[in-house]
Amino acid sequence: MSHQKTSPQRSAIKPPITRQSRAVSYIRYTVEPREQTDCHHNNPGKIENSPVHFRLEKETNLTFARYLGVTFLAYALDMGTFLLLSYLLEGQHIFANICSKLVSAVFGYFLHRHFTFQSTETTGKKQAISYFSLVAINIPINTGLFSVLLTLVAPSALAKFMADVACLLMNYWISKVAIFNKKSPSAL
Repeated sequence: MSHQKTSPQRSAIKPPITRQSRAVSYIRYTVEPREQTDCHHNNPGKIENSPVHFRLEKETNLTFARYLGVTFLAYALDMGTFLLLSYLLEGQHIFANICSKLVSAVFGYFLHRHFTFQSTETTGKKQAISYFSLVAINIPINTGLFSVLLTLVAPSALAKFMADVACLLMNYWISKVAIFNKKSPSAL
C-alpha cells in the first residue's frame, strides 16, 4: 500500500441562496484526498469532511462572530450609558447599571434579530417577549453580581465589566437556543 502525497482538491459549492448566504455566492472548501469515512464508526457513507459539515460549521462560526460583534456594539452603548449616568447622577451606580442595560437591550434585540440570527419570523412578538423576559431575568442577576463586585473592586467600571463578562456566554446560549432558533427546512 503506497501513500502518495497529492495536492488538495478544491471544489466550488454553490449553496442555496438564502438570507444567510446572500453576500457569498460561492464557498470553496479544501478536501484532502483520503478515504472518507465516519471518524467515529468507520462507516463509509457518513463523510466527516463533507461540504454539509463545513457549511454548518462555517454558519455556526459566522453566527457566533456576528453575535460577538453586535454584543461588542451593544456593550459599548451599555458602558457609555453607564459612565454617563454615573457621572450625571453622581455615583448612583446601581440605577445607572439598570438604565444602561435597558438601553443596550433594546439596541441588542433589533441587531440580534435582524443581523446576528437573521430571524425569518414575520412578527417579532414572540421573540421580543422571550428576549425581554431574558433581559428581565438577566438584569437582576447582573445587577446583583455587580453590587457584590462593587464592594470588592474599587472602580465601578471594572466591577461592571466583570459582572457583564460573567453573563455573556449564558446570554448567547439562551438567545441561540431559546429565542432566535432557526426552524429546519422540513418544519417550514
